[in-house]
Amino acid sequence: MITDLDLPPAQRTQANYWRAQYYQARIELVKANKGLRKLRRRLDKLRENDLKFLLSLLSDWAEEVPKGLDPTMYSTGTYEGDLAIKKRVDKIKEMTSGGDK
Repeated sequence: MITDLDLPPAQRTQANYWRAQYYQARIELVKANKGLRKLRRRLDKLRENDLKFLLSLLSDWAEEVPKGLDPTMYSTGTYEGDLAIKKRVDKIKEMTSGGDK
């Protein structure tokens, strides 16, 4: 391995300059990666909060689907349609809360 002391004096300055440039670029890259991770966590948190807010606005028909009602009582017009919506909402809730409802 060649060190600065092995180089002629005229090249020592240039070698030190490029070494300093390398470490400066590396430090900037590490800082940028930390900032990106922090921003990504913040964005994920905002998305999760927005999704939870939107789920909280769903009416009760997305929660309970009684069978045997008149078709006009169902939001979609059929029991099967309301049941499909309930299953979809439950799947979304499961994804956002990690399995906790």
